[in-house]
Amino acid sequence: MEGILRNFTLSGSYRLRKHLYSIGNSSGRPNSGVKPSPIWVLSLTATKENEIGIPNVKLIGTVHGTEPVGQEVLLHFIEYLIEEYEKDGLVTWLLNNTKIHILPNLNPDGYKVAKTFFCYGCADCPGLGVTDEDIVISSDFPDYFHRNEVVNHTAETLAVMKWMDNIPFTLSGSFFGTFLVAIYPYCNRNETMIRNPTPDDDVFQFLAKTYSFNHATMHTGQNCPAYKKRFDGGIINGASWHNHDADMTDYNYIFHGCMEVRFEISCCKYPPIKDLKYIWADNKNAILNYIMQANRGVTGQVLDEISGRPIEATMKIIGRNIQFKNFGPTGEFWRILLPGEYIVEVEAKGYYKKIQNFTVKEYGKSYPQLTKLNIFLLNSSIPTTSETTVISSTTSTTQKTTTTSSIGEQLTTHMITTISLANPISRSQLLDFVVFVIITKFRHSINMACSGLRRAMIFSVFIIGVFGGVYGLLEFKYHTNDELQDVLKELENTGKKKLSAKLYSIGNSSNPDRPFPLWVFSLTAADPSQYGIPNVKLLGNLHGNEAGGREILLQLIEYLIDQFDKDKNVTWLLKNTKIHIVPTINPDGFEVAGVACKGITGRNVPFRDIDLNRNFPDFFCPDPDLILSKESEALINWMTNTKFILSAALHEGALVANYPYDLNPNNADGEAFETPDKDVFKYLARTYSNNHPKMHKGEKCPDNNEKFVGGITNGAAWYGFRGGMGDYNYNFHGCMELTLELSCCKRPHAELLSTLWNENKLSLLLYCMQANRGVTGRVLDSETRQPIEAKLKIIGREKLVLWNRSEYEIFFLSYKKTGEFWRLLLPGTYTLKVEANGYKTEYKKFTVKEHNPFPKLTNLTLFLTNSSLATTTSSTEKNTIVSNFSSRLSEDDSVEEITESPKVGELKGFAKCINNNVSFSIFTIHILFLLR
Repeated sequence: MEGILRNFTLSGSYRLRKHLYSIGNSSGRPNSGVKPSPIWVLSLTATKENEIGIPNVKLIGTVHGTEPVGQEVLLHFIEYLIEEYEKDGLVTWLLNNTKIHILPNLNPDGYKVAKTFFCYGCADCPGLGVTDEDIVISSDFPDYFHRNEVVNHTAETLAVMKWMDNIPFTLSGSFFGTFLVAIYPYCNRNETMIRNPTPDDDVFQFLAKTYSFNHATMHTGQNCPAYKKRFDGGIINGASWHNHDADMTDYNYIFHGCMEVRFEISCCKYPPIKDLKYIWADNKNAILNYIMQANRGVTGQVLDEISGRPIEATMKIIGRNIQFKNFGPTGEFWRILLPGEYIVEVEAKGYYKKIQNFTVKEYGKSYPQLTKLNIFLLNSSIPTTSETTVISSTTSTTQKTTTTSSIGEQLTTHMITTISLANPISRSQLLDFVVFVIITKFRHSINMACSGLRRAMIFSVFIIGVFGGVYGLLEFKYHTNDELQDVLKELENTGKKKLSAKLYSIGNSSNPDRPFPLWVFSLTAADPSQYGIPNVKLLGNLHGNEAGGREILLQLIEYLIDQFDKDKNVTWLLKNTKIHIVPTINPDGFEVAGVACKGITGRNVPFRDIDLNRNFPDFFCPDPDLILSKESEALINWMTNTKFILSAALHEGALVANYPYDLNPNNADGEAFETPDKDVFKYLARTYSNNHPKMHKGEKCPDNNEKFVGGITNGAAWYGFRGGMGDYNYNFHGCMELTLELSCCKRPHAELLSTLWNENKLSLLLYCMQANRGVTGRVLDSETRQPIEAKLKIIGREKLVLWNRSEYEIFFLSYKKTGEFWRLLLPGTYTLKVEANGYKTEYKKFTVKEHNPFPKLTNLTLFLTNSSLATTTSSTEKNTIVSNFSSRLSEDDSVEEITESPKVGELKGFAKCINNNVSFSIFTIHILFLLR
């Protein structure tokens, strides 16, 4: 089963998001030797991730292990949806407007022991239920009508209950075999009646008839050969047929507000293989038309009147007196209703009750459409006198309420007493405050708003004056790719006069039909004509299913813009650094990834199934067959054209700062393999970890036993792999990159994003500052002063020796266009070797000092002599001609003698020139350099 479902996730349109997940494990049957196995669900949708108002539908097969006909029909249905998306109009509309969760086999244990192709079953046939006791799942749920009965539910039942707790399903169908009929609730007779209709009996009959009349034969009500029972129109109320205590359909409706119909789709419980294609054909249109009805009725959100934040509420349609709850995390609700006028009553703890009317319309022969209805509740801490119920209408903006003062006045008092001036106020809080007052002005009578509005606006101006501005306009949510693009464009236009904010693209994603730009947002306040400004890059969402980083980086962009010229750390950073931020480098993977905390769906670039963090040229173990994705190609070109000194790739799945190397070429799995700059890398990792409130503790994540001392690790010591981006940065571009794992959960819940941002904000700022630690300078032609692309090495860090004695050269290059170079180094004295084609090799000794409160780069300018002008020297004595020439050289920067050997100085070099009959003109040039 798992293999079939996984294959489905790899097929079909890239626009169709396919997510395979497990809701738990089965009970197992020890006496039969059957071990517990995962209960798999495949979800399908083409809607945008986290899009509000999209109904969730679930379809469940093989509830009875002896009736696997539903499993086979649902597998065919999955295949049909994937193949027909963007081909068939109904399928395309359905997946563009609905999220469908398909569970083909809820009872894998019973299915394993069931008698194969046994059509009618028997009283003692194994496999009907679960566990060795053969407990029937469909009658194992909490019973509304017999609440005092205590039941130890099976693992399968508990898995379904938890599933429904976490996903707000609006419509459901379960599939069985024995009859041809659609059975709707209630199925429990409640001991007093035979037919037991729900308050939504009209809707349930409509749903049942929708299936029956789109089925090839069900609507005829004909009885099956082995049974004499007939069903008018192919539907029946469950209780009027036979009593089912603790029924799954009743549980769906009463406890979760989800409308479920049970479908008996075959006269045979376990039909022969040759009959399956006919059964599938009979049910195909019925399933499609049934699922469509999830888009019939009403949807919306219950929100706080002031803040606009979601509220968990209890709701009731007046006249259909059964309560249902909305989905707390988003405030969303759904209710399937037929066309008509309705009134909904909404209650929530700490809020005034609200009654609101609305209309559900009929859309003729077109597809059904949900009525959108947002309901705003007023916090009960805002005082009123007598009436506490707010009555409103979707067609009228009048509210009936009695107040002691204007709402604006009440709100001002409320905000002043609840907002602590000791804490920074966010832009969203302030907007909540002001916008509510403005809304109040228009929604209430004039005499209730004037003085309060004036006072509220004065208060907001006061807040701005006190805090000198606010931040936090950017919402904490998972932005879609299109939303992310819009946010970046808006942020580009919100920059400040002295701050350069630029949005540019380094290429496009691999999506052949809709390539998405790979956006980079750069920020700096440095003088563009100034040399030596280090470039830093931060990348998020390298793995499409690890999306926390992309939201952190959006928040970082907004924070840097807002805090420039306010916060001294941010201001210093931007005046001395150029920061390039890529929120998502794998937008295609993000688009198909699910919302799971674990798993791999969407991890790779979907069109070639390429893991971007395994898709770079490897220094030690080159892959001759390496095929670069467009994303990797874009990054390589970007790094070739921009000299980055420091980088970080933001991931999720652990809590650790990981430093190179990620591959151990000594074929020693699990053993550390460190770079010659391991002291710098460890310092960078600790800088991040020690400023993170949790990472430095090295605590393991809940689902594994990995502990990281100090919250840092060498990549190869953790787990090795070839083609990593961090290794590529260091070996091929001299850029030091960490892999930052920021959360145990690959995709933290949206409500946790603000916490994630606050945990990482300081670490990110201090990490970026380290780009100004070490050495920088330019390599120039001694005669023309033109920049040179040179090879530079730090003596003692210039080679790596493997177990087989093979040596690898570690170097970095100056930038061809400007001759600039950078290298991160800790305080100490170093010697720099400089080589370039056509030039004499030079050596430079220099010192990196510790500076407080901010780091400072040691600045050098190196002049290379063209080898055609150089004198001949012995192999033991090489002439060195390098001058320290820089308009940016500060008083405390290092100016030291350049030599290959301490025994060979400049004067000795000059004497050598004369002794070898070098022309007087060259000697004169040397003297001039010396005097400068």
